[in-house]
Amino acid sequence: MDASDLNAQALTAITASLKHVPGLQATPVPTPKSGADFILSASWHRNEPWILVCEVKHSAQPKQLREVVEQLKSYMRRDERTYGVIIAPYLSPQTKKLLEGEGVGYVDLQGAARLAFDTVYIETPPESPKRAKAEDRRQLRSVFGLKSARVMRALLKHPLGKSWRVVELATVAKVSVGQVSHVRRFLIDQEWAEADPNNHGFRVERPGDILDAWRDVYSKSRPNRTNYYTVLSGRARQEALRQALEEAGQGRDALLSSYSAANWMAPYARYNTERLVATFAGEAILQKHLQLEQTVRGENVSVERPKDDGLFDDRLDISGMWCTGLIQTYLDLWISGDRGREGAEHLRRTKIEPLWKVVS
Repeated sequence: MDASDLNAQALTAITASLKHVPGLQATPVPTPKSGADFILSASWHRNEPWILVCEVKHSAQPKQLREVVEQLKSYMRRDERTYGVIIAPYLSPQTKKLLEGEGVGYVDLQGAARLAFDTVYIETPPESPKRAKAEDRRQLRSVFGLKSARVMRALLKHPLGKSWRVVELATVAKVSVGQVSHVRRFLIDQEWAEADPNNHGFRVERPGDILDAWRDVYSKSRPNRTNYYTVLSGRARQEALRQALEEAGQGRDALLSSYSAANWMAPYARYNTERLVATFAGEAILQKHLQLEQTVRGENVSVERPKDDGLFDDRLDISGMWCTGLIQTYLDLWISGDRGREGAEHLRRTKIEPLWKVVS
């Protein structure tokens, strides 16, 4: 969509939103104010008109809008009957929250709008909430994919204040420099991270927001999972697990996950089924030590083949029991039902958030 087409659609969208106010007339006027894409004069009855200064953007991430927002606010400070509005094809929840906090209006081409000036207050949800939610999830999933997840796990297990160079982080996460650059750009645009001019790197500023966004789109669609039954229980099962995980390369090929991992990190919820992730070789070792028999019901051991082996690099050794990392365990608990979410929040509060303490 070129600039003229987008401006035309933006004008149509804001005009349609303003029609919610009976008697309100909005007409385009010349744009002497530098930078404005178009200006509307909004008036009703015999009241003095308000001037709506409208900026139209193809992309509207929070970081990208800061300068535009400040410019609109300067117009508003100079004339109390001037109101700034951002219009874009799509506005994320983070962007809407930013604009609302700054006192700037917004309209997007999904149908969502928030306009508040004089006695006018208009707030409308997208015409298609499902479509808007799907767009939110699509954008987030693109930065929380398999390779990006390696980067996110590395970032979220270090304290605030740690500055990362792109090459350094690519080495730690075992991904390409381009992958890290993509994640860096997204986090900075969302204002969840800040560029570090001292070493051309960046540092995370809002790890909680990153983890919240990740968990909201995290899923395990059609996992390669096999259910088993073992006659072992209690200490015998625990010792068999310990020996199996040790033989499996000290967790390089098999790990406790979800409830089973959380039980060693921050015990909270009772569980009946041991949950593990394993490579093909690791699963064979588990079968041997735990005397596993495949079953279609009544399982007490569940083994999943992960889509990316990167989570094995993030493993933790807790008293000889090799577990998925804190962030991965949190995500797996979160999607496992209400009780799992309670356990996830307990793990986050007691083990993950303390990692984020600021370092000098």
